Amino acid sequence: MKNTMNDMIDEWERRTKALKEAEEDVRRCDTSLRNATNNLGKHITPGDAEFGECFNVWHKGKLLSVEKVDHTKSRHLHLMEDYTIRWRE
Repeated sequence: MKNTMNDMIDEWERRTKALKEAEEDVRRCDTSLRNATNNLGKHITPGDAEFGECFNVWHKGKLLSVEKVDHTKSRHLHLMEDYTIRWRE
């Protein structure tokens, strides 16, 4: 079946809308992840922790590593987490 111009325009419009919704979802998820990272980092590290210090906790048989990071020289400070959190190998 051959697509008409109207079909192609409708498809383009659907895809444009779907992409916009996906981008908004990514922004929401990114913000939520930054907040969760900072909350967990604050909970695990002591209040007097210095930048670069790393703390580890066992969770369900895996080692979670939390490092306090310094972003004071970053131009994008509002987009940064105060902690780096990762599973240790």
